[in-house]
Amino acid sequence: MDPITLRAEATAEAELSPSEPGQSLARFYGYQLVAEIGLTGGIWILYLQHLGLSLTQIGIAEAVFHLAPITLELPSGSLADVFGRKWALALSSLCVALAAFLMLMATTLANPLLLVFPAMYLSGASFACRSGSAQAFLYDSLAERGGAGTFSKLLGRILSASYLLLAVTTWVGAVLADVNFGWPYALTVAVG
Repeated sequence: MDPITLRAEATAEAELSPSEPGQSLARFYGYQLVAEIGLTGGIWILYLQHLGLSLTQIGIAEAVFHLAPITLELPSGSLADVFGRKWALALSSLCVALAAFLMLMATTLANPLLLVFPAMYLSGASFACRSGSAQAFLYDSLAERGGAGTFSKLLGRILSASYLLLAVTTWVGAVLADVNFGWPYALTVAVG
């Protein structure tokens, strides 16, 4: 067996060996809910207009966002296979925090695009790192406990709670942005 396969198997085994039964699942639930906090989802276009970007520039920034998952989907999957799904999910959170920080700092530049484009790419990279890793982690954790048959039911509940939280935090982000555009981004940096 090659070293990469051995490393991937050892990582998967370590990920599924919590000190207490159910600890992996509890951590996953917490991660999934925090990952769905979307304070900037409803305001980012208005924020970029506030920075002085034209709709064309905003459209290009959106294209940069979508370029990241296209270019990083396979490498991020390999990263999850070699280093573990936990690390891929952690990297996803780091990308979210860095993207929000760059968007926040874009107000300090004469040409905010210098930070907006990298921020949008990092935001897209967070989706690539999370794609598949979260569901695979949940399935493996359930299988370890003999509960793989409950995967669809639990995933449905988690996604329902996540979407509800996303709706509420998008509204909260809009209310905060009405006071100060920087607040939703600063809180996103803090939450990651």
